[in-house]
Amino acid sequence: MTLAAEGGKDKKPVVRLSTFRNAAKHLQKAGDFRPDMLEDQPIRTLIDEITDALMEGVNIGLKDAEIPTEMADRLGRDVFVFSGCKTYHELREASQLLRDDRGRIKPFGKFFEEVRQIHPEYNERYLEAEHQFAVHSAQAAAQWAEIERRE
Repeated sequence: MTLAAEGGKDKKPVVRLSTFRNAAKHLQKAGDFRPDMLEDQPIRTLIDEITDALMEGVNIGLKDAEIPTEMADRLGRDVFVFSGCKTYHELREASQLLRDDRGRIKPFGKFFEEVRQIHPEYNERYLEAEHQFAVHSAQAAAQWAEIERRE
């Protein structure tokens, strides 16, 4: 995961194209996409990079705030589950491009040329919005924890 600038709100999360390429290569070698593939290393790396980008948003949102450990753990689990679901849908969409009009698996170069268009949509545009949502969700969690502390 890379961030475009130093400092809180100007950070722009991006999943590396090489990580997406490795996941796409794994998908192409398999010839289809199955949910159990989410545990395979190239795909797990993609999930982890998405998780890292979103957890950066959570950390920004919690800056200078204290929340209970249980709440922080739940936020982390939610981010990880979301990252897995996002990756599932991204690769499910990519799998629709695996085969040519005769039903044969495309060579990787051809497949990646087509599937590469998915990367900016999921791993730049959507990820930036999801990162901002993570920041705001963490801020709301911190505010809720403060309200509970006062009561």
